[in-house]
Amino acid sequence: MERNPFVINFGKVPSQYISRELIIDEIVQEMTDEDSQNTCFMLTGTRGSGKTVTMTAIEKKISISEDWIVIRLNAERNMLESLVGKLYDSREFVTKFVDANLNLSKFGIGLNIKTKSPVADIESALEIMLKEVRKKKKKVLVTVDEVSNTAYMKEFASSFQILIREELPIFLLMAGLYENISNLKNAKNLTFLYRTPQYEMEPLNLTLIAAKYSKVFGIDALISNSDANPPMMDMRFALLIPLLNRAYTVKGSMSTGFPSSSSLGSFMPSFSYTALTL
Repeated sequence: MERNPFVINFGKVPSQYISRELIIDEIVQEMTDEDSQNTCFMLTGTRGSGKTVTMTAIEKKISISEDWIVIRLNAERNMLESLVGKLYDSREFVTKFVDANLNLSKFGIGLNIKTKSPVADIESALEIMLKEVRKKKKKVLVTVDEVSNTAYMKEFASSFQILIREELPIFLLMAGLYENISNLKNAKNLTFLYRTPQYEMEPLNLTLIAAKYSKVFGIDALISNSDANPPMMDMRFALLIPLLNRAYTVKGSMSTGFPSSSSLGSFMPSFSYTALTL
């Protein structure tokens, strides 16, 4: 059976994907620019608008370079401890540095160096580790999906401000619903987020959706053999569901494996019914 090109697994980039290349390229360019003025970026939008997939694409582009360490964090867990732990495991030079210089046994990280007192403050440990990262001319990208106004998220964002003032090589990319991002920005001492570049994931463009369907399902052949207006024949598949973001992948997923473009017309009634139930 033909592999589904419209896979709808959460966060995974499908083979048939209407790219947000402008947003992706702009953020990657800003992060990698030596004179970058921004170290924090936010992706906002409705559910299913492509925030997670866009974030994943940015992570992949950044991680191609050996100069970057990409770390994903969960806003529902202790983010500072998670970052220190994942940074410790990320590269051999970080592991060796920590094992030789820091006793992080209090946090269950690294070796218990008896000759050194345990580090009591996780933020201080992170600063020391990032200074070593800077010495090795590396950078760290931290990504946080499904951002919300949790105590851990607020603590991490506050610490991030300090790390940036210290000119440490750390960048932050967050993605979340409009309301969650707004709540976080309005939290006490986090108004710096209002100066952070925010990219709103707009609903998918109808023309792009129609063009993608035409290419994948060979609708052009159906159009050439009919008296229908070509634009309308293409657009009807894109217009069926108001929730375009989810509809694009669902419609494509349901249609995978069709023997020919001529069968698409007969499929419309069942798809229309399904659309109304989403």
